Amino acid sequence: MEFVLIILNEQSEVEKALSALSKSDVSGVTVYDSESLGQYLGETSDQPNDPLKPIGISRTACKTIAAVLQDGERFAEIDKRLKKNGVNLEEPGVGEMISLPVREFVGASTPKRGKSTANA
Repeated sequence: MEFVLIILNEQSEVEKALSALSKSDVSGVTVYDSESLGQYLGETSDQPNDPLKPIGISRTACKTIAAVLQDGERFAEIDKRLKKNGVNLEEPGVGEMISLPVREFVGASTPKRGKSTANA
């Protein structure tokens, strides 16, 4: 199993990304409001000449999508679907996608347990 995070820098990309995940049969997706450190510092700074202050991005502009995949091999498929839907993470400023191995998972929607890729 793999834990996948897709961090999008523009809220307008969320629907396209969710559509790509749906077409890839990824379920159990969670979407979080998120912000970069630059956004946080820029909006909380009380210094009038702070170079991060005028960045002009709202605090909820970023979104983070999280999901657990049964098969880590699907990472490339998801990236391809994202590109097909107009979310090219290789373009500067769009966002990034990472995956991490899942050793254990407990929850109401616990996926089938299989061999952990962490020990492979």
